[in-house]
Amino acid sequence: ICVSPTKRKRTTDMVRRERKRQYLLDDVESDEKCQPWNREMFFERGSTFSVSKWFAKPECIGPLECARQGWICRDVDTIECRCCVARLCFKIEDGSEEKSIGKAFHEQLLKGHKDLCPWRNSPSPMSFTTIPRISESLRASYRSRVNTFAGDLKLNVPAETLTKVEGLCGNRPEKLKRTRGVAIFGWSFKRSLICCDFCNRKVESSSSSSSSSEVFDPMLEHRWWCPWIRTRRSKA
Repeated sequence: ICVSPTKRKRTTDMVRRERKRQYLLDDVESDEKCQPWNREMFFERGSTFSVSKWFAKPECIGPLECARQGWICRDVDTIECRCCVARLCFKIEDGSEEKSIGKAFHEQLLKGHKDLCPWRNSPSPMSFTTIPRISESLRASYRSRVNTFAGDLKLNVPAETLTKVEGLCGNRPEKLKRTRGVAIFGWSFKRSLICCDFCNRKVESSSSSSSSSEVFDPMLEHRWWCPWIRTRRSKA
């Protein structure tokens, strides 16, 4: 079959336009997935990590640091970038030096993205991994968490924890509502679960009609790498 030069040129131009359009779409999609200053997307990435998939990792490659560098947890010991689809696998073998291996793998969090990936050298701010200082935004987030708790929610919070809360807010333990004491430590109530947005910890709650006496300590229920734990330790 003989194709005329004019038709061949037209076909070539169509292919080039389609490729250019796809490149532009890919760029837009990458920009949508790479938003280092978007705090909500940072939490979304962090929420993909769980104990079953990312267990016993050094703090330098903990879930928050991985999320800060643009990675999500895709499978057991495996993280992935949604922009460049690069994958990294990290598994500590028995007898390995955890600290040195963790440091080496942390470098991969920076260099593991593909060359044109927008996450290279553009991590989310370190402030996303810490609890902000007392400010109006912090007070607003606390009030927002308090409002998520239902009035009939039963919480068996240890008295000593409420005593510590007393030192933070100036209220006496017997006068302080337990839900407020829980909210102070970063917890909110969502779909019958008490949740922390930072470490994605979820704990089942009991209603007022339940006779359960299970203790919920808002200071101890967070995962070890949660900023609510790290902040408290640094101030201790």
